[in-house]
Amino acid sequence: VNEIGACEASFPIVPATATDDFSADGDITISFVRSDGQLAINDPFQVGETVITWTATDEAGNVSESCEQLIKVNDAEAPLAIAQDITLELDVDGFVILLPEDLNNAVTPSSDNCTPVEELVYNASRTEFNCSDLEAPVMVFFTVTDATGNESTAVTAEVTVMDAMAPVLTCGNAIQQTSQSGQALLLEVIPPSVLDNCDTDLS
Repeated sequence: VNEIGACEASFPIVPATATDDFSADGDITISFVRSDGQLAINDPFQVGETVITWTATDEAGNVSESCEQLIKVNDAEAPLAIAQDITLELDVDGFVILLPEDLNNAVTPSSDNCTPVEELVYNASRTEFNCSDLEAPVMVFFTVTDATGNESTAVTAEVTVMDAMAPVLTCGNAIQQTSQSGQALLLEVIPPSVLDNCDTDLS
């Protein structure tokens, strides 16, 4: 398992052993190669899999067949989620979609010991809002998931929903009639129609 706050782990490795019919143990040379580069045997191992290939050479220069040792380090550390409050504006239909990544704090972003910030997956407990959410801020739970599936502790953010769209007023057609002999006319005047993304009962 990784060390806290790091994407690696350090632990002692017991070298391989070898025997030979003619060479004493002290005359056999044990060598190794790490698949992650020319590192010392007890240098830290990164999260993931590292293969150590061991060989033995006797005093006559005979080299053994190699054997492989698999070192696997798991990332068991969850990301740290840091959220920010956000304000959303409703569209012409009275709806708005929240992108979970917009809850990630812009000043102090969420982070993880292994996964780069741009590869983290952001999650929100709610992403769709409408006119019924105008009265007060909505509390949303925000979490972050890293590349190995570790999920952060949930934190809260306030989502404020605003209606910034003015109603659309449509007037009726112009009325033009001629009075006969100055008599009063009885006209039917149709009130203008009003459309709004949230208020459906406007007059």
